[in-house]
Amino acid sequence: KSVRSQAETWLLQQQNLPISWQAGWTLLQPDKSVEEQYFGAHFIHHKISQCWNSINIAHFQNLLQVLFQKLIDYRKGPSIVRTRLSVAVAAFTLHAMQGPWPGAIGHTIKYLKAQGGVEIALQVLVLIPEEFTSITFTAQSKSIIRCQAKAAVAEVLEFISECHTIPAYKEASLKVFNSWVVFELPVQESAVLVDKMFGDLQDLALFDIIVDCLVNFLRQPMTLSFPNCVWDIIAKVAQLQPMLGQALQSDDMSICQGICQILLAITDTYTKLLLNTSRPDRISLVSCLIAMVLECTGVPGHFPIDENFSDTTLQFWFNFGDDIISEEADHSKRLLSMYRGVFRKLVEVLLRKIMYPSDDAWQSWSDDQRSEFENYRKEVGDTILYIQSFVPDCMTVLIQEYVACQSRNTSWQKIEATLFMFRSVAETVYDETTSEGNTTGQIISTVIESLPALPSHPKISRTALLLCGAYSEWLRNHPERLFPAVKVLLSNVNDVALAPSAVMAFRDLCIECTDILAPEIELLVEPFFTVYHNPAIKNREKIRLCWSLCTLCSQVPQEKLAKYLCTLLSPSCAKIKELSSKQTAVKEDQDKVKLEL
Repeated sequence: KSVRSQAETWLLQQQNLPISWQAGWTLLQPDKSVEEQYFGAHFIHHKISQCWNSINIAHFQNLLQVLFQKLIDYRKGPSIVRTRLSVAVAAFTLHAMQGPWPGAIGHTIKYLKAQGGVEIALQVLVLIPEEFTSITFTAQSKSIIRCQAKAAVAEVLEFISECHTIPAYKEASLKVFNSWVVFELPVQESAVLVDKMFGDLQDLALFDIIVDCLVNFLRQPMTLSFPNCVWDIIAKVAQLQPMLGQALQSDDMSICQGICQILLAITDTYTKLLLNTSRPDRISLVSCLIAMVLECTGVPGHFPIDENFSDTTLQFWFNFGDDIISEEADHSKRLLSMYRGVFRKLVEVLLRKIMYPSDDAWQSWSDDQRSEFENYRKEVGDTILYIQSFVPDCMTVLIQEYVACQSRNTSWQKIEATLFMFRSVAETVYDETTSEGNTTGQIISTVIESLPALPSHPKISRTALLLCGAYSEWLRNHPERLFPAVKVLLSNVNDVALAPSAVMAFRDLCIECTDILAPEIELLVEPFFTVYHNPAIKNREKIRLCWSLCTLCSQVPQEKLAKYLCTLLSPSCAKIKELSSKQTAVKEDQDKVKLEL
């Protein structure tokens, strides 16, 4: 170890000794180095936070005066020493308010303010909630401290409101507000300061901290008890729509993300409040908020390359739909009628968001970026699946987009994205009728019928194959579409790139449609052998294909089974005999025997 490292280790060991009190004050002398002063402040903080019970109550007043005087002495720096002393004062205040010093927070503010230490007072106030969560207190002590802190909230709000009017202290006062949310800031008393925050959102230097303040404040459970105050805040959030629109146009993703966080804090916390208003002005506000969330969901660009926050809005659409259908039947019906257009628009937005980039751009992405995008697509698929379960019209939007793709020269990305959406909603497709009069079954029938004529692109083909597997249950009930789907699968199963998807989809069909496919097993034998003897196809796919055919064989009548087994197994038996006749077997031969077995 270096001399410095050894010294640091020794100093840390000394902090638990009784003599470390005197050592701490000695190290804090002005003639010491910054490092020594920092360790002195650290010693004092450790003794206060971890060894409070060892402090003699008779020395309390002297310790209070010396500690606060040291903080005042270092108010101009060095900053690391001042910060560590501020942490010590915060810890001292928390411990002292339990007994020897009631009203400690208010007294701390007044004393530091009187000594010209407004900036230090703000720093200590930021650190008090942080120390409250980091120091291990008993449950009883925590309860006492929380009560004392809540009693001091009014003084804290008054102080930071005063500081907020001074430009030099604005950011620090906002940090105090954000930190003190842990003690539940009263809604009505905070209204004036919250109003000022909305007015300062245009200040980019304060934007991030204001967003944090508003988000944490709005997520307080106690705000639900003040619906009128919440509606006032909602009105202010709705007024941010032009700011959001401007940020979207200028590709300012940091502003978009900040406004999105505020929107989600409201929609996640007050969904029931939003859905159960009958006042036209408030219904208009709700519509505005939802439109803004939709804008955030459809923010331009690819996730996670051009933006990295649109995925946070997906949970809102789950919650929004869930709250709508959980209302009483009549009210739920009215809400679905009111927001059906929003959900249809959401499908269009998400359809655009899940489109792949160009082939060249895709190749330029890192593996992690591709993985994030694929996971995002899965989340979008889950979202659409849930929405389709109570808004069947989503299927109509998809078929309209799909038909439009076929009627004009459309990018392969949009065709693939539409097929992906169809695949995602497979669980919800029965034969219910949409508002346009088509059944979802008729729509899927049209899609499957069109698969052989799709443009040739690996990603289109892969999604089309997986779509066939996803609709295996539906195809069981619609056998007239089953064999065209099987034909699509078998035409791609010998393609090295598409074999995994084709084999997986074929397996799903064999599981769901065994009794329909088994009588036609003779038609499947030749494609099976073509794949099986293709050295480019991985053994994993060959084994899965074998498993699928065995599933069908289990349903073939015994008198016919021998013929098919002879055809299927004779080549394998011959291969095993050939390999076993070799004098020495290399690992490759052993693997071949395992495969044939």
